[in-house]
Amino acid sequence: MTKSVKSVVILLLASLCGGPVFAVEVDNFTTRSLVEIDSTPIINRLFNDELDALVSQWTGPPEAVPFTLAFIRAIDKTPVLNRITHRFVEAGGRIQYVRSPIYSDSSCFTTATVWVRPLAGVIFLNGIPVGVDKIGHFHDGGSAIYRRVYDQGQSLEQALDWSVRTENGLLGYWVDGIFSNADVVANYEGFRFYRSLFQPDRVSGLTPVLSVVDGKIVKNREIDLADHVTGFWNEAMNPSKTMACMERHLLKVLPKRCQQFRAHPNWYVPQDEEKLLQRYSVLALRPNPEFRMDHICTADEASAGR
Repeated sequence: MTKSVKSVVILLLASLCGGPVFAVEVDNFTTRSLVEIDSTPIINRLFNDELDALVSQWTGPPEAVPFTLAFIRAIDKTPVLNRITHRFVEAGGRIQYVRSPIYSDSSCFTTATVWVRPLAGVIFLNGIPVGVDKIGHFHDGGSAIYRRVYDQGQSLEQALDWSVRTENGLLGYWVDGIFSNADVVANYEGFRFYRSLFQPDRVSGLTPVLSVVDGKIVKNREIDLADHVTGFWNEAMNPSKTMACMERHLLKVLPKRCQQFRAHPNWYVPQDEEKLLQRYSVLALRPNPEFRMDHICTADEASAGR
C-alpha cells in the first residue's frame, strides 16, 4: 500500500469512527490580505450563549469538573463547532471563508488532506488570520487534555505529551507530512480555556469565568477568545515542521511573497514573540523558524546580493 493510499484509508477510518480529524492544513502565507471580517464576536457569542444556558439550567453539584464536562458536552452538540465541518456561516453568515493553494501546488502534497478534505479556510480571530480548523483544535483538543487531567487523573505533562504525539502521528505528520505547531498551541489554549472556567489563569492573570456563591454557580465575566488566540495560532508566524519534499517546495514559492512581506511585515511576525515562547515553553513544539517570512526574505536578499 502506498503512503498516499494509506493516508486516505486512515483518514476515512478516523472519520467513520467519529473521532476528531485534524489532518487539515491551512495556508497563512497567502490569505492574509483576503480576510476582512473578525469573527471573534461571533464565536464568543456561541460560547457565551451555551454557557449562559447551562448556568441557568444547572441542577448538578456546584463543582468545577462536573460542570465543565457538561459544558464541553454542550459545545460538542453545537453544529458550528462540530469537528472540521467548515460551515461557520451557520454562526450567522458573516464569517469570511477563503481557500488558498500553497500546499496543493506542490507535487509532493498528494496525500489524504488533498484527496479527502480541502485545505482549511481562514478566519480572523483576535485580529489574527487562523485556519478554521483551529477552532476544532481549541475545543476538541483542549477538552481532551482537560478530560485527561481532571477526569482521568493524568498529569498535565502526560496530557500535553498526548497532544504532541497525535500531531506527530495519525492526526498530523504521519498522514500528510506536516507537524503543525499552531495546532498543538490551539489544543493547549483550549485546555487553558476550560481550566479557566473555575480557576484563575496564571499566565494572563484573568479571574475565573465562573465561581460558586452560596452553593450556586454564577458567571463572573464573559468568555472572550481574544484571551487565548495568539500569533502562534498562525502557521506563517509559527511555521509547521514539514517533510523534506514540502520544505523544498516552500523554499521555491515563499520568496515570491517577499514583496508582500516587506510591505506588511506584521502579517508574518508575531507580536511579543519572547512572551509567547515563554507561554508555550511547556509544549514540545518542533520550531521551524527558517520558514518564517522574515528569515526567508533575509536569506533571499543575501542570495540576491551574491
